[in-house]
Amino acid sequence: MPSEKLLKTSQTMSLDGVATLLETLAGRIREGRVDLSVGTENVSLDLPANVKVDVEVTREPKRRRGPKLELEIEIEWREGDTAGPGQLRIG
Repeated sequence: MPSEKLLKTSQTMSLDGVATLLETLAGRIREGRVDLSVGTENVSLDLPANVKVDVEVTREPKRRRGPKLELEIEIEWREGDTAGPGQLRIG
């Protein structure tokens, strides 16, 4: 079965805006439930006590404007895993 995109957005934000977004997301993760909305699209996620976390940093060479760096934090779990507050540590 092919994957299904439930929500996707891309924005340019200040570092302060990104920090606020991540702090808000961290609080919701601690509570075990994340509600996301973009325009008219809404997604509610119940998180299990334990999740898989992947952190990836890449550098992609670009000819005109120099290398592009990317930091990705991916959180995965199986639908139906027991929901509850989880602990997420990056560092």
